[in-house]
Amino acid sequence: MLWPLFAIAVSASPQVVRAMKHDVSFELRALPPATAGFAPEHDEPESMQYRMPAGMGFDPVLQPRAFFAAPAAATSFDGIGPSTRTVNANPPDANAAVGPEHIVEVTNFRFAIFSKTGEILYGPAATSTPWLGFDGRCGKSDRGDPVVLYDRLADRWVMIHMAWDDVTSTGSQCVAVSRTADPVGAWFLYEFPFNSTNDAGKIGLWPDAYVYTTMLTVNDGRARICAFDRTRMLAGSDATQQCFILPVNEPQPIPADLDGARLPPAGAPAWLVGPAYGGTLGAFRLHVDWQDPSGSSLSPRIAVPVAHWDAPGCAECIPQPGTTQRLLAGVGDLGQRIAYRSFADHEALVLSHSVDAGSGSMGVRWYELRPDAAGIPVVYQQGTFAPDAMHRWMPSAAMDASGNIAIGYSVASESLYPSIRYAARLAGDPSGLLTFGEASLHESTASQTWSPRWGDYSSMQIDPIDDCTFWYTAEYPGDTNPATRISAFRLAGCGFHNDFTLSVVPTSRIVTPAASVAYELAPANKSGVAEPISLSADGLPSGTSQVIKPESVVAGESAILTVAASPRAPQAPLTTFTVVATSPSATHVATARIHVDDQSAPGDPDSGATDAGALTTDAGSYGGASPPDAQTTTPPATAANPSGCGCRSSNVPLALLTGILTLISRRKEPRRTAR
Repeated sequence: MLWPLFAIAVSASPQVVRAMKHDVSFELRALPPATAGFAPEHDEPESMQYRMPAGMGFDPVLQPRAFFAAPAAATSFDGIGPSTRTVNANPPDANAAVGPEHIVEVTNFRFAIFSKTGEILYGPAATSTPWLGFDGRCGKSDRGDPVVLYDRLADRWVMIHMAWDDVTSTGSQCVAVSRTADPVGAWFLYEFPFNSTNDAGKIGLWPDAYVYTTMLTVNDGRARICAFDRTRMLAGSDATQQCFILPVNEPQPIPADLDGARLPPAGAPAWLVGPAYGGTLGAFRLHVDWQDPSGSSLSPRIAVPVAHWDAPGCAECIPQPGTTQRLLAGVGDLGQRIAYRSFADHEALVLSHSVDAGSGSMGVRWYELRPDAAGIPVVYQQGTFAPDAMHRWMPSAAMDASGNIAIGYSVASESLYPSIRYAARLAGDPSGLLTFGEASLHESTASQTWSPRWGDYSSMQIDPIDDCTFWYTAEYPGDTNPATRISAFRLAGCGFHNDFTLSVVPTSRIVTPAASVAYELAPANKSGVAEPISLSADGLPSGTSQVIKPESVVAGESAILTVAASPRAPQAPLTTFTVVATSPSATHVATARIHVDDQSAPGDPDSGATDAGALTTDAGSYGGASPPDAQTTTPPATAANPSGCGCRSSNVPLALLTGILTLISRRKEPRRTAR
């Protein structure tokens, strides 16, 4: 496929730089965690105080209220910080990557490896630990700005940090790629040099490269868009990087980072997006030819018009309880990863930054971009989330497999200690609204009194196991230095994972006139979020009545179906009836049987109610698709059914059962609307 955006490139060809050194580390499990040494405050460029000229003074996409409560965190535990007896640099720049079994977190000058339940498997240790014995700058220097990446295509891990030589004012980007899927094992090590000090490195996964951007600071001041040779680095081979130099005053863009199992269109160039100025975001596309670098190209900046937003008139705008120390909000800056996802019918990129939502109160601006038929990115939806006067800043966004979006951020006010929360939306919700909001991921009990500096980025990630669980990593104030928190949550309805099973116990009863029998209806959570389930029963024989208590339960709870026969109920052979259970994500049908026998005598088992078989099976499970044919287990031989076959007797309400299944097949997923 041809990509016409590359008819004109920023420069004719990229700079090709070979890794000045590469090696393989010892296995981490054999190395004692090294101690980190660092300055108490980490230097950062002034871009975090990015400003826009005075504008209209209002936000046309402001969302001033939330509509539904967001799900609570399923898991939340402390990351690197005081609880792990670790002193973090200020700010920590906390971010984490999530794999099938591990979470790797990095902060400025430190990293740690956790299980998904919060158990520390390695560290916290100096970021330079894998580099012990490395014959290069990366084994001697760590200037921070770490990022960790999980390569879901190769089941590997990538960690980067900066190394500078203050004498020559040159820098290096240090890149470590795990040798296997086990992050506690060995790592391939690469050092890529720059002729100036490199700052604020960002990295994203694309099928043909690890895409990387940085800003060179000494006698340069120009951003670089680069690509590392992913294929060779995964093999531990000698590798190169290709870099394009952006024009003067062009802000550093952030690489798109691939989520989900579906790859981008074959041969598609990588996406990058830079911060909004002059009313537009700046998008770029990077094509890399590893066989012939002269065939590599970078598109010019593609202007993506966005709704107006304002920056505040102050730098340190965010108040805290019990102190006059205020915090920086980094308004307008893009520091977090840009989440990319490919669907069957479109591509999507989600990103976010903080803005002045009015009267100096910080809010979260977010965007979903989609390329049009010509490959030009346009805003599909956007919004500013500021449901009250509290300040929200340092957001990070991601999208799950169903197109649901979640955005994590910091929140504080004069009466609220800086805490961690998130808001979200489902794919079918009204455009531009975070209808779920907000839920707490961690409530702090202290203010940050030692500095106005706040983290320059946080990270929202998607679990590769289910492609539905969000993991958010951010900082909050400890008593005397920054702490970090790692939390997980999931939105209802992602994919087909919110599901349950349905059983009826027992599957068969005998009831006599003027008596009643009971069945337990037991929906059990199968996967995902346990949702409310409504229950009903149909097809009972003439002369009987039924009551279900309660009529609605949550998966994992049970209800009782009581069937009563009237004093003059006619005898009926073994009759099959249906139980229908419906949740917001799925519907299940199970069958059971009842025999009205006016010849039974008192004293029979269950006072005229007999368990005639084992548990029933589901008659069907579907969420949004046409239901399968109803299935039942083969009943055992009984007096009413001596053959034990699965044939329905003449009294089975087949037409009713067919009608119920037809109605269910037409059922559509309920949509939330703003109220």
